[in-house]
Amino acid sequence: MGTSGCLPVRFRLNLYQTTVTVGRSADCDFSINNGKMDSKVKAIFSKQQFVIYRDCEKGVTFIKDLSTYGTYLNGVCIGKNNQNVLQRDDVIAVGKQDRKVFIYRCYSQEISYLPEELRGKYEPSVMLGKGAAGEVRLAFEKRTCEMFAIKKILKARSSTSQMSIYH
Repeated sequence: MGTSGCLPVRFRLNLYQTTVTVGRSADCDFSINNGKMDSKVKAIFSKQQFVIYRDCEKGVTFIKDLSTYGTYLNGVCIGKNNQNVLQRDDVIAVGKQDRKVFIYRCYSQEISYLPEELRGKYEPSVMLGKGAAGEVRLAFEKRTCEMFAIKKILKARSSTSQMSIYH
């Protein structure tokens, strides 16, 4: 992460709860004031920086910015009280886009079947249905959180793999 002013990704946060708040406040589920940490690092966090929450019914994880000076997802400011869908390997930064402090890792879902251009834009979620030729999954557009359906056609049943998106 060799950007000037970049912090090493140094925090580990295991999400066992459906909702986790992150910030300086002792009231946060993950308070960066706990443990030995440089005061300069602590100062870049708001009392409540962001909340990560999982919608178990839809099978998707969101991040919501609660900060004064910004929470960034992959270099783009989320904006106070706005939310985005979190995807595997998303980078979370605080205060400035180059202050990277977390990398989101999700090990619960396989998404390798999606073409690269869809992986960057959509987060697949729960299966809506399955048939002889394939399956349909709920998917969220990452920036807007808008819901879509993605149809995966199984190669074994078809001569070519096809992917369709329905709004």
